Formats: sequence, C-alpha cells, structure tokens
Amino acid sequence: MVTKKPKVVGVEILKKNGLDVDKLVNLLITNASVEFTAYYYFTNLRMHATGMEGEGIKGIIEDARLEDLSHFESCIERIFQLGGSLPNDAQAFIKMSGCEFLQLPKNPTDIKGILEKCLKAEQGAIVNWNK
Repeated sequence: MVTKKPKVVGVEILKKNGLDVDKLVNLLITNASVEFTAYYYFTNLRMHATGMEGEGIKGIIEDARLEDLSHFESCIERIFQLGGSLPNDAQAFIKMSGCEFLQLPKNPTDIKGILEKCLKAEQGAIVNWNK
C-alpha cells in the first residue's frame, strides 16, 4: 500500500516562495545524522575521561553531548514539520554523517587526546550547519 504525503500548507507556501523543501529536508536529515553520531561519540568519550584530570573535563564533554542531542531533536522536529522522515536503517543513517574521524584516541584515557577529538567533532558540526 502506498501512503500519500500529507499536504502541509506551510510547506506549500515555502515552495511558492522558491525554497527547495526537499533539498532542505535532505540537509536536515544529514545534520540530524551528524548530531546523533556526535552525541553517541561524546557519550563514549565522556566514559573514558577518568582520573583527576578526566573528572575535571567530564562536565565540558557532557555539555557538548547534551547540546548535540538537542540539535538532533531540533532537526527531527523540523524534518517532520516539512513532511520528511528519518531513514529506517540506523546503520545507513549513521554512515550518512560522514563522521569517520570519530574514533577514540590511541590511548583512550588520554585527556589531551580526548579534548582534541571533542574539538574536531565540534568543528565538523560547524561545517554542516553552515550548509
């Protein structure tokens, strides 16, 4: 059975004003993928921040982690408002992010390495949001 997309008045107005809604939805889906992947990544990095120095930066990592979760949820809300949906295949969704750099440092408890990874992840997010 083929389901028909609902006709959303706001989407029709955006299209009449020249916005490529499908392109915007695809960009938002990609951003949602990046934000979800970064949320997962920061969760993993936070768990490896151990020792006295590690305990000191857990709050910083937690703030970044929760910010990425909030961005993910914001993307999802807008995607659905515009008539889009997330991919059903979670692995394909994560691959869509293109975030191959999200690995633990060689020494997974290296605090400087963890902070460098956090910075790289945030820089990647900025590039996506600029699109």
